[in-house]
Amino acid sequence: KISAAFDTGEERYQKFIKGKKEINLNILGNKMVLPTADKGLTRDLIIEGIRERNSVRCFFKEYKPNMNTVDLGANLGYYLLMEAKIAQKGNGKVYAVEPNPLTYEYLKKNIKLNNYKNITTMNIGISDKKGVLPFYMSKTWNCSRFVKGEDTSDIIKVKDIKVDTLDNLFK
Repeated sequence: KISAAFDTGEERYQKFIKGKKEINLNILGNKMVLPTADKGLTRDLIIEGIRERNSVRCFFKEYKPNMNTVDLGANLGYYLLMEAKIAQKGNGKVYAVEPNPLTYEYLKKNIKLNNYKNITTMNIGISDKKGVLPFYMSKTWNCSRFVKGEDTSDIIKVKDIKVDTLDNLFK
């Protein structure tokens, strides 16, 4: 159709996800299952095929196979999968910390889908002390947060999440 040539990225995105709960994509050499309910990272990857292009370029230039990494806020695994792919060429290990329970389930799916064995996951938040904090889950999953903020129109659920310090987690 001629009109398809004039579709915006948002229109292409809506047509692509219509009626689907999740989609499968190959992103930078990794397989990913992405939830269409996420209006953040998933949306960007469907429309652009990449997110944060300059950061990814720097990442591939600087990351080394024997590095150990802690990925705080690992989200759906976008950077984590890149880290694991490079780290497996050496002895590097990757630790994924993701407090959002919805996102965490997809993170685990994406790790399993790519058969990475050098990743340890933790469904926890990082704080200055051990405990439990309210977590504000957003429609844009990667905008979920521990701080309430003034605008709560995007909040879908508040859930108590365990938190701990990095020092405690990596004793």
